Amino acid sequence: MAPMVAASAAWNMGERDQMSEYVSRLDDGDETKLRVLGNTAASGDGSSNGTFFRAVLLVRRGKYDEAREYVERARKCLATELAALVLESYERAYSNMVRVQQLSELEEVIDYCTLPGGNPVAEGRRGIIRNMGTEWIQGAKRNVEVWQALLAVRALVLPPTEDIDTRLKFASLCRKNGRASQARSTLVKLLQVLPDLFLTARTCDGYLKDYITWKLGTLVSIVRQVLHLVEQLCLALNDEFRTHLPVILPCCIQVLSDAERCNDYTYVLDILHTLEVFGGTLDEHMHLLLPALIRLFKVDASVDIRRAAIKTLTRLIPRVQV
Repeated sequence: MAPMVAASAAWNMGERDQMSEYVSRLDDGDETKLRVLGNTAASGDGSSNGTFFRAVLLVRRGKYDEAREYVERARKCLATELAALVLESYERAYSNMVRVQQLSELEEVIDYCTLPGGNPVAEGRRGIIRNMGTEWIQGAKRNVEVWQALLAVRALVLPPTEDIDTRLKFASLCRKNGRASQARSTLVKLLQVLPDLFLTARTCDGYLKDYITWKLGTLVSIVRQVLHLVEQLCLALNDEFRTHLPVILPCCIQVLSDAERCNDYTYVLDILHTLEVFGGTLDEHMHLLLPALIRLFKVDASVDIRRAAIKTLTRLIPRVQV
């Protein structure tokens, strides 16, 4: 069981070399070893784990034909393991049923990666695969481990920054289940991409700008969802939230600075509200935040923006030690 858990953890942390090392200690699902699966299935650590993780590694290396072979091996192993576990209980078998779903998604990932580029039909097929993956995840059991397992496969072709809505739902699920650290790490990844996303929206031209303008309502909604979850995380962690500010606060300050530079204050009021929620946790960082706030009520912004900046500053100062 230990190598399987370690391989899964290394995968979720993006440690490919460590994952390869742990996977090498797992059964590879060779046909000659299937006769002993009756014993391994009872422990929930049968050959399907080794074959599945090997398929994942092969996809990462671009060896898609070999990856398909290991997907088929994993299915054969799972057939035996599930037959034994289902007789015991549904709960015991559920993790293997999630693995069945992961194998289906991994096949879709392989198809996604092997479709020809620059082909309208192929691009349409990619869109269908992306939407299908979203439906699978949202229809799954509201369990952190289950969602994490499915998202890990999805991330092979769709990084978190291109799958913001699903990642927000995952962060919310983590928070509701007391996984504050996991929620924080998910949100930090999303926060780090927001300033670049805003800059792209302001500086791009042509069809991309038209598309972003068309999707602006969705973008604003996503930004507000991210900030709301960050606020909820701050309220849940209280003083422990201070340790996360060195990563989160620079993203907020950059949004304020970009707003001033580009004369676009769409998200400023939301950022100011979030800073007020941070409250006393900001005391060690006020020297970084003060210049950005002061510039807001000096620049040629609307009266509402300047008034909000002054209000935020007057609310923060009594709550921090500067």
